[in-house]
Amino acid sequence: FDALQRAHLGGEGYRPMPSFSPTWLSLPFPDFCHRLAGLDGLAIPAAVDPAPFEAQGWARLATVRRGDAVRGLFRAALEAWLVLDRALLLVEQGFEVGVATFCARSLSPRNALIIAQRAAGRGTGEP
Repeated sequence: FDALQRAHLGGEGYRPMPSFSPTWLSLPFPDFCHRLAGLDGLAIPAAVDPAPFEAQGWARLATVRRGDAVRGLFRAALEAWLVLDRALLLVEQGFEVGVATFCARSLSPRNALIIAQRAAGRGTGEP
C-alpha cells in the first residue's frame, strides 16, 4: 500500500497507516488498498493495477524477514555485551558488581540482573 499511495495518491514520503480492522488482512490486496485509502479520505484510480505494488510489498517483507534473521543471530551476544558494559561502568564508579539471571531465557530474553553495591571504603558511607 505504501508504494501504491506514493505512486498514485500523491504521497512523497512515508504515510502512517491508519488503524484498521485485523479482518482486513484477509481481504484480497486490491480491496484492502481501497478500504485503507478510504480511511484517509483518498481514492485509488480505477485504472491502477495493484499487482505490481503487491509484488513490491512481498519483496519488502522478504527483505525485512532476512534482516530480522540476521539480527536474531547477534541479539543474545549484543545484550550480553550491553549488560557487561553497564556492569563495568559501575565497577569504574566504585561499586562491587555481580551479574546474574532472574528467570529462564524462555520466559524473557532480557533476563539479566546487575547487582551492585558501593565498595567498602569508597563513597559516602551510605549503602
